[in-house]
Amino acid sequence: MTIEVLKDIRALAAEKMQLLNLAPAPSKHSKRDSGHLKSSSASSSGRGNAFAPGRCVPLVVYVVPAPDEVCMA
Repeated sequence: MTIEVLKDIRALAAEKMQLLNLAPAPSKHSKRDSGHLKSSSASSSGRGNAFAPGRCVPLVVYVVPAPDEVCMA
């Protein structure tokens, strides 16, 4: 795997995160969601559980070892 491919992967991952941040939150509100909204605002300030139900958890699909050129840079 070349350095250029790794750069492309990282650039695509960064763009994906930007798009996910721009996506609107679900507009459905219920009694159950009202408690979730409070917990999500608490977790955004550093408190709360990032793995709580309804939270978006990033999963690693592929692990690509960095080439020696990247490690030496």
